[in-house]
Amino acid sequence: MSTSTPTTKVRTLRGPSRVLLRLHRRIPWAAGAAAVAAIVCMIAVAILADRAVADLAGTGCTLSSLTEACFQPARNYTDRMLGLSRLLGYAGLALIALPTLVGAFVAGPMTAREWETGSIKFSWTQSAPPSAWLTARLAVLAVPVVGGIVVLSAVLTWSRSRLAYPFPAIWEDGSAFGATGTVPVASALLALALGSLAGLLLRRTVPALGWPCSPPGW
Repeated sequence: MSTSTPTTKVRTLRGPSRVLLRLHRRIPWAAGAAAVAAIVCMIAVAILADRAVADLAGTGCTLSSLTEACFQPARNYTDRMLGLSRLLGYAGLALIALPTLVGAFVAGPMTAREWETGSIKFSWTQSAPPSAWLTARLAVLAVPVVGGIVVLSAVLTWSRSRLAYPFPAIWEDGSAFGATGTVPVASALLALALGSLAGLLLRRTVPALGWPCSPPGW
């Protein structure tokens, strides 16, 4: 009967996790900076949308106004909101592509690199077993990636709500469905699992970067 406890398992993972973070310490900083920049841009889009609404209201016109004096303000408002809606559409597509990029360029090479350099042999001679080595890599990747995607998705959803009139987000639209709710989280976990598996099977960094297109025998 096993006498291991959850506390013991956490301590076992602590060492490999620290080593992984020290080896790849630049990646979290770069990813965090990119996420902050994306959040700032989406918030800026929402602020610009609110300003467009205020400008139209300041003219005393609405989109349903039939007076000739309101035609140009209404058109200006529609053009501004359309441009902002397209920007959020691009942000949604980027969020959909993010899990695949993380799986291909981070998860795959992170596991394949140690096989290629032979450092995995040293890692497995330490007190942590191979299962802890792999679990640490999956956990260290999954926690910040999933957390970041949840925050990005929430900010994107909020920004879209500021443009609901006259361009509401349709849930079945590709840039909306794949970037909101649980879909991006599930995609991220799947991409991390596939990327890590590719790194373990290919055991070479360059093939692991493009594992979906790697030819047989690599």
